[in-house]
Amino acid sequence: MSSLDAIDRQLLAILQSDVSLSIEELAERVGLTKTPAGAGCKSWRKAALSAAKLHC
Repeated sequence: MSSLDAIDRQLLAILQSDVSLSIEELAERVGLTKTPAGAGCKSWRKAALSAAKLHC
């Protein structure tokens, strides 16, 4: 897996504080649309970066 960029780190930090956020809420907090934020979540699940259930 490639290294995380600044947006990925921001998204993950937000999820660490509140894993119950929807993809829409998460995207809004970092100034993205749903599609790129969802792509990040999908790649993290594939890479098994989250032990918690993500709502992405």
